[in-house]
Amino acid sequence: DTRCTSNGTSSLFAFVKVSKPSDTFGNPSFIRSVKTHGTAKVEPIDSLQRIFNKSHSCAITTGIEDSFTDANIVTIHPNPFINSFIIKITNFHSAKTSFTIKDVLGRKIAEGQITDEKTIDSEKWVKGIYFVEVTDGVTLRTRKIIRQ
Repeated sequence: DTRCTSNGTSSLFAFVKVSKPSDTFGNPSFIRSVKTHGTAKVEPIDSLQRIFNKSHSCAITTGIEDSFTDANIVTIHPNPFINSFIIKITNFHSAKTSFTIKDVLGRKIAEGQITDEKTIDSEKWVKGIYFVEVTDGVTLRTRKIIRQ
């Protein structure tokens, strides 16, 4: 939703509804929604995923601690941007944290290593939507960015 770009998020509201074949109409097994404040700079879908994972785990417990414990671990500003933007990461515990930037077709535009923050020159990019992926090798976080 372009109305949320000044907040640095794709939306302010997200929901999920899961029904089993045995559920009666209008009474799903799981329904949750998340609404964030306009200044929170938190993707509601990320918060919703954490809520779902706590109550309905689909993963095998490995004992490996998730190094992405803070919802604001990846901050990108300005967003939307014109010729450059800054990726800032906090609370990462791996020296091998990397980023990849892809266009909407999934083509790799840029990649590299990141420690605290990195300025990305986007002067030659076409206007449009891109995705910044940040990973420490265990977990992946994705943020949507817009070049004006």
